[in-house]
Amino acid sequence: MSTSRVTNILRAKHAAFFIAALITSLVMESRSAEVIPPKPDRSFNGYPGVVPREARYRFNQELAQFEPLSSNALRNPTPERTTPQRTTPQRTTPKGTTPDATGATKPVDDEGHRGFGIALIVIVIALIFVIALIVTPRIRRRHSDKSDELPIYPLRIAIKLKSGEDQPPLRLNGLPLRPLFDPRNSKRLDQLIARARRNDPDYEPPDFSVWFEVQTPAGVNADELVKALRELDKVETAYVMRVNHPPINPGDDPREKRQGYQGAAPDGIDARYAWGFLGGDGGGTGFVDLEQGWNLNHRDLKDANITIISGINKWAFSHGTSVLGEVLMVDNTIGGVGIAPAAKGRVISLWRTSLDPKTYDAIQDAAANMSFGDVLLLEVQESNPASDSNDWPAEIVELNYEQIRLATTAGIVVVEAAGNGSHDLDRYVNRSGKKIFNRNSPDFLDSGAIMVGAGSSVHPHTRLSFSNHGNRVDCYAWGENIVTTTTSHTGKSNTEYTAHFDGTSGASAIVAGVALIVQGIAQAALGRRFSPRELRDLLKANGTVSATPADRIGVMPDLRAIITNNRLDLAPIAITNGP
Repeated sequence: MSTSRVTNILRAKHAAFFIAALITSLVMESRSAEVIPPKPDRSFNGYPGVVPREARYRFNQELAQFEPLSSNALRNPTPERTTPQRTTPQRTTPKGTTPDATGATKPVDDEGHRGFGIALIVIVIALIFVIALIVTPRIRRRHSDKSDELPIYPLRIAIKLKSGEDQPPLRLNGLPLRPLFDPRNSKRLDQLIARARRNDPDYEPPDFSVWFEVQTPAGVNADELVKALRELDKVETAYVMRVNHPPINPGDDPREKRQGYQGAAPDGIDARYAWGFLGGDGGGTGFVDLEQGWNLNHRDLKDANITIISGINKWAFSHGTSVLGEVLMVDNTIGGVGIAPAAKGRVISLWRTSLDPKTYDAIQDAAANMSFGDVLLLEVQESNPASDSNDWPAEIVELNYEQIRLATTAGIVVVEAAGNGSHDLDRYVNRSGKKIFNRNSPDFLDSGAIMVGAGSSVHPHTRLSFSNHGNRVDCYAWGENIVTTTTSHTGKSNTEYTAHFDGTSGASAIVAGVALIVQGIAQAALGRRFSPRELRDLLKANGTVSATPADRIGVMPDLRAIITNNRLDLAPIAITNGP
């Protein structure tokens, strides 16, 4: 197949630079009285030595976001309304002259007129461009997390080459390829695969060596480039790697001053009952929260001694702090108490460096540092690789799915937020035409994770409108009115709390807390932990169903039912750890 389209896209950036230079020269010609030096931070000038890298990346992202919309507007222009203009008799003056105060005429400089006209045209074009950026951006879901906009980073494209290549190419149509899986981490990956095969001899890992990445050149539309790359003979699939907001939904929910989600079923998960059993506080279990940022010094978290495995503690600090509070708030009489406050908590960031978000690598590194039966919480949403829609579960991305599947097969319990896109997962079809989320389809792919949707905080619980849903969703929990810790958007405040944390973020943290309690009690009562699939089955079989079957968000786990129905009530303790 012809590769000219990729080449044309790369050439297009040079045309853009030429146009920018032409406009700049016209403006300079129109200024006869003074020369104003350029302000690189306020305008795009594709020359690396003039424009800071951050400014270039910001422009690239804005271009990728708004160019398709502006292009559509040009292809389908809206007819302008014409308004009759009242005519006023005009005093005519000879060409090349202008009237003075007495009505006489005097010569004027043609160059002055022409320079003024060019400057005016340039100003009008600039104003139109600015207005377009403000008025026509894609409508994106607002989030109750008050952190600033998504971090700036260079857009990268993941590419899966077709198998059978003897030697992978170093460049693809002029673009340098870099392995997605760092060869320095090959030992880590090999050890995980060996663990998975010991647990499941039938496990066959995919060929991770066929995955590469390219960095989108400055001035190139990443979405257009990925479409062209997909058409190449050597490429099996490709997609733009983007970071989504964490899976939290808009607030405006009623406030509560109590942690009602810890109460007895059918209102909550009945954590307070579980605290009456040895291990019921999560003692002896390991917990890892995978997302983007946290305040580990919050007064209700600092004594939990939470450490970071790897990655950069970078962004969405209030979100991560709220998630940790739900699970690990210390019982210190200061604020609330976490569902499993005695669990050993750690965090890992999907930001592998300050400009390199890689969820799949963070999942692999987390699993490599966890023990059988530990709980890994994925507070991540992804974009659909087949379109530009957002707020999908992490495993919609093939690389994430393979890493989750590897982790669960190796014995790690993975709790995964279903996402806040209101998507019906049963109907999702990937680029190969497969319904990978529909359990009734022969193409269903089961990663082994516990997928969690969001329900209302009042019984009878109903699916909240924003929650993704379908028969792939195993459990739900409160997705609104969650009382927990929080922090400022800079992550520096150590004393803040919220009564309105929400979304599938809040729900999945509650289910992760349930998983830790069950593992702690099982370890104390049975001398072993449950495997990821055993635990998922326990949670699904013992819970509060949602209001209607049409909700399709599974059940809210009931710890009392799980403990009593499965003979885990053999090691009670005299004093509960709850308030």
